[in-house]
Amino acid sequence: MSCLFRLRRDAAMPARELRGFFTLAGAVCLGFALTACDQGPPSNAASAASAPEVATAVAPETTIVEKDPLALPTGDLDDETIANYLHAAMDYEKPDQFSKGFNDAPLVGRHFNIDIPYQKYSTGDERGPTYSYDADKELLTLTVAVDSAHREADEYTTQYLTFFQDIRRGEPKLESNAFNVTKEVTPLAIHIFGVGALSDTYIGLFSNEDFSSKSEHYYRPLTKTVKLKPDAAKEAVRSLTIEVEGTVTKDHSGHAIECTTMYNGATVDNPFEKDWHQCVLLAKLTHITVTSAYSGVLAQWGASGRTESKKGVKKVKAVATTG
Repeated sequence: MSCLFRLRRDAAMPARELRGFFTLAGAVCLGFALTACDQGPPSNAASAASAPEVATAVAPETTIVEKDPLALPTGDLDDETIANYLHAAMDYEKPDQFSKGFNDAPLVGRHFNIDIPYQKYSTGDERGPTYSYDADKELLTLTVAVDSAHREADEYTTQYLTFFQDIRRGEPKLESNAFNVTKEVTPLAIHIFGVGALSDTYIGLFSNEDFSSKSEHYYRPLTKTVKLKPDAAKEAVRSLTIEVEGTVTKDHSGHAIECTTMYNGATVDNPFEKDWHQCVLLAKLTHITVTSAYSGVLAQWGASGRTESKKGVKKVKAVATTG
């Protein structure tokens, strides 16, 4: 801008001097522009070099310690502990005949407390308490019954309450019988886990059938009838559970868990090939309670052996027998 103002003031200047003036003015303006470019903002590299360093925090490495599934709790044995031991006993395979069986000795003598909710399986088997209702008399009858497992040689049986059951279906296959009748057969691997006793050992709480003997016990179901209005009974049976308490015992070999296997081939009327695997925690049952999430305690048998610690003194919680 200053170059143009000077041009207007010297308009009477001779032509030769005017050309010289333009040449000089152009050089001055070009030099100013180049100087302005050289004095631009600092480069990114210079900015980065002058920026203060920022320390990045590194999180310390955490070590995840896996819980031993066979670790025993300090108090009563619970559902998870017993389930883990039953699974481990079923999966255990002796390397040879000179090796000892599964180590379940730590369970012997321990008190346990487990819950068994009602459930009906696809095989038709049931676990937990069952019921029947007489709407005319408004009577709800609750039943707790034991199941039986036979050894392949039928030497003896185990009587038990089903703790839980696992059913695995295989791929269907075609099989023919001796009469050349071909049907599609579905293999079933049925794993049953229970709590009970050998047939020559009293299970506790249950009354013996008349045909029982000292060497072979068979038991009558536990039953209790309560009077409930139809709506109340309908609510009560929606979530029936039995709470089972007892003490772990052992068999003649010193083991606390008895496992058996049994095979049932398919038939024309029943096209299922059943491979049974059963493991039962041997115990003396001392207390059974039938409860409902909607109605509370509905029935109970025996006395609770649950211990409660207070100031280092253990107390036994006594429960009156009913039913």
